[in-house]
Amino acid sequence: MPGRRLDRRSFLKATAAPAAVLALSARARAQPASEVVVVGAGAFGGWTALSLREMGVPVTLIDAYGPGNSRASSGGETRQIRAGYEDRELYTRWVLEAFGRWKAREAEWGRRLFYETGRLLLAPEWNRGLETTRAALDKYRVPNERLSPDELRRRYPQMNPEGVGVALFEPTTGVLKAREGCIAVAEAFAKKGGRWTGEAEREGGRRPRGVTGPRGLRSNGYGSRRPLPRAGYGRRACPGCSGRGCGWWPGSRGGARRRPWY
Repeated sequence: MPGRRLDRRSFLKATAAPAAVLALSARARAQPASEVVVVGAGAFGGWTALSLREMGVPVTLIDAYGPGNSRASSGGETRQIRAGYEDRELYTRWVLEAFGRWKAREAEWGRRLFYETGRLLLAPEWNRGLETTRAALDKYRVPNERLSPDELRRRYPQMNPEGVGVALFEPTTGVLKAREGCIAVAEAFAKKGGRWTGEAEREGGRRPRGVTGPRGLRSNGYGSRRPLPRAGYGRRACPGCSGRGCGWWPGSRGGARRRPWY
């Protein structure tokens, strides 16, 4: 019996599926199945990458301009950290948890990132927002003080109190060193075996501004160089999954939570 003629279309149909399976299996063998890529080395991305790495997950952290750069929402020298959010007590609990974590990281890294400057909330008169804020602070035993205009003038003679009828002071809150904090997180991530790269393919493959070379030197966006974790510039990341970084606080769920800026 003469054999059936196999035309080009039938041949491709017959061979395409096995070839695809072989290609996928080869790719799976070449890549760690659990590898995660976090895109964005700001506060949220950096903490996510570090926490996953501390859990033993292979992680690659990518940022075209480096951690703490001037283009990032996590940039700038400082960010306020406060405990009063009116009746949104969830934020108050998160911040109190974050205080402990910041202090632990300061001890681990041997660098100061949190400064207890206090927070002063000014208003023309005592209102519901101030009342609910103080109630939450009292509930969670956060030190606070209501200041009269006379007391405000005595403590802060450099301020013009015109139009201010009352103030609420949180002495144990303050500011965090935002840019330096992001850099500290990225350095800790690299020391614990995380992969760091500033690779960003754009405009014909040219290196983006802020990536100065393979030695791990990155620009802060204004031209000054700072030593950052070695990147291995040019390596391609082939993740099993990926994440985008955007936010600020360290937390317990995967090491990071979306929290308010101020």
